Amino acid sequence: MDKQKQKLALFTSIFIISAIIILLLINNQQRPSLMPENGFSDVFHDSSALIEEIDQLKSQLKDNPDNYDILAQIGNHYFDLNQPKNAIEYYERALKIKPDSPPVLTDCAVMYSQLGYNDKALEYLDTAIALKPDLAQAYINKGVILMTIKNDVGEAVAVWKKFIEIAPESEHANFLRQQIEAIESNQE
Repeated sequence: MDKQKQKLALFTSIFIISAIIILLLINNQQRPSLMPENGFSDVFHDSSALIEEIDQLKSQLKDNPDNYDILAQIGNHYFDLNQPKNAIEYYERALKIKPDSPPVLTDCAVMYSQLGYNDKALEYLDTAIALKPDLAQAYINKGVILMTIKNDVGEAVAVWKKFIEIAPESEHANFLRQQIEAIESNQE
């Protein structure tokens, strides 16, 4: 392998790892982190609290099984607990009630992607973007899937350029500008 190909392979590996980290950071910005400031042992306490809250919310569903807000909140808690199957179950129930919810579509897409259903994830992200073209989170998630799983560098770059248009001052935009510049310079 010549030096140019080695350089491109190294860059791609670093980029993929960075993109995954960005995906996780952006998706967790809307919800509080499970990692407390005072140490790892409290993570279990926080997880227990989330599980307890899920149980309480499920109890509320018995009286009102079609409550969109409760269904979405349970999905979010399962998202935070990194339980994609459970999150998808509740997100899908919420989407049956309100199919035009870009945030739920976006979070559900992330969970589908974690289970390897990337085409479904991209479909949901496209729907979220069509409904809310300024939803920056959907663009970055779509770019991560296109880059890391579909290996579609050109489309990922195009999607991330759209993210930069929407959120030009964000720290993620600055990171993506650097990555796009590196990709484009390596393609020359």
